[in-house]
Amino acid sequence: MAEFYPIASIGPREPDKRPRPIPAKIKAVCHFLVWGDDDPDKPLDLIPACQAAGVTPFVMRRYLDRPAVIAHLRSEQRKRREVDICGSSAALKRVRDTSQNGIAIVAACRALNEQLGGDDPWRTDVADARGITLRIIHQQTPQPAPIDITPPKVIDAGEQ
Repeated sequence: MAEFYPIASIGPREPDKRPRPIPAKIKAVCHFLVWGDDDPDKPLDLIPACQAAGVTPFVMRRYLDRPAVIAHLRSEQRKRREVDICGSSAALKRVRDTSQNGIAIVAACRALNEQLGGDDPWRTDVADARGITLRIIHQQTPQPAPIDITPPKVIDAGEQ
């Protein structure tokens, strides 16, 4: 007989409280961490981002433990990545059209071609295809000498 029975939860299945919203200053710190203040190519570190938003670093570190703030920060990073991808295709086109280096032009064209069809799930020429690669190597083995199966000539004692 079992000695330990499962404990029934006395709390409700649906939470009564909505999750607390993220304060505007904390969102501003996340924005500065990803996008920067004046120059979008230079995101700020934690301390300057907190100073720009008017939040102490201690408070921001406490907020960084919350799942909602982490999710907001990651969504900002995803947005930044998408913007950078759009900019990289324009930079590749610029290299392709204006560069004197032939190798750079070929690499830019190759990268642009990969970007254009990168989202197509039915593409068959994807370079990083997952799975197992089987290499069947056919080697010719030397054939053994043929075996003579003719019966030996029987010599009778009377024929001699």
